[in-house]
Amino acid sequence: QTQLQVDGDVPGQALRFTVPETALPGDRLLLQKDPSGTWAVKVLVKEDIRRELQLAHLPSEPETAFQRLADAARALGAYVSPKLARRRVPPMGIAGIVAMEPVEAGEELVRMPEKLLLSAPACAEALPELFAAVQVASGLFEDRRLQSAHAACLAVLLRDAKDR
Repeated sequence: QTQLQVDGDVPGQALRFTVPETALPGDRLLLQKDPSGTWAVKVLVKEDIRRELQLAHLPSEPETAFQRLADAARALGAYVSPKLARRRVPPMGIAGIVAMEPVEAGEELVRMPEKLLLSAPACAEALPELFAAVQVASGLFEDRRLQSAHAACLAVLLRDAKDR
């Protein structure tokens, strides 16, 4: 159980209450005092947080997908070593990018131009309206506004890539 305390104008008259179990991040709590002086807590549901999501599973060959990504990056000025490939590595079979040949100390494996990085500034440039709207949205913690805008832009980019 989560307890909250609201301090009033009069010292020593704090209101302490239990947050309803149905409350989720983003919801607002409304405290109301009825005529008898009893306080009640209501949860004002933030609807967009409670939406159901349908996750897409797009079948693909991991090796082919990596090669297509590497080729696209190269076409835009990136360097991706031909020694790299996407494979599953024993004993656990975890997929990742691995070197298929020995790598020398100091050898460059990947160099990506700044314009291809999915950084917050790049997202702000690519989707300025969305980035700005999320940063001023109510209900966000002040120190999380930049990360929230960045995440929203990445979600749109992923959705658009899936739709291609």
